[in-house]
Amino acid sequence: MKNKRIKIYIASPYRLEDKEENVRLQIDAYYHLIKMGFNPYMPVYTHFIVKQHPDIDTTISWLEIDKEWLDQCDIMIRLHPKNELGVEILSSGANEEEEFAKEKNIPVYHFETIEEMINEIKIISDRFTIMKRI
Repeated sequence: MKNKRIKIYIASPYRLEDKEENVRLQIDAYYHLIKMGFNPYMPVYTHFIVKQHPDIDTTISWLEIDKEWLDQCDIMIRLHPKNELGVEILSSGANEEEEFAKEKNIPVYHFETIEEMINEIKIISDRFTIMKRI
C-alpha cells in the first residue's frame, strides 16, 4: 500500500501590503513542499480566479471554503513575512484559520521565511508521522 502524502495547509497574509508578493510567497511555499513530497494546499489560488473572472459572486466566503479544506489537512503552516521595513505583515484571515486549526487539533507551525520552513519541515514531518503511528 502506498503511503499518503502529508496534507499541509499554507496560511499567510493576502490583503495587506502587496497582494502579488503575498501570492508569490504561497506559490514558493507550495513549490518547496510539493518537491519535498508533501500535499500542500494554497488558499490564495482564488486570487487568480477572481482576476480571471471578475464577475464571480463577491458574496462567496472564501474563508469558509478554505476552512473546509483546512479541516482535511494534517498540518497547518503559518507564514509570517515582513515588509521592507522589517515589520510583520498581519493577517486577520490567517489568524482565523489558525484558530480554526487549533479547534480541530490540527498542529500549527510558524515560520518567518520560506528558508526557515524548508529547514524545519522535514523534522516536523518525521515527528508527525511517528505521532500518527502511535
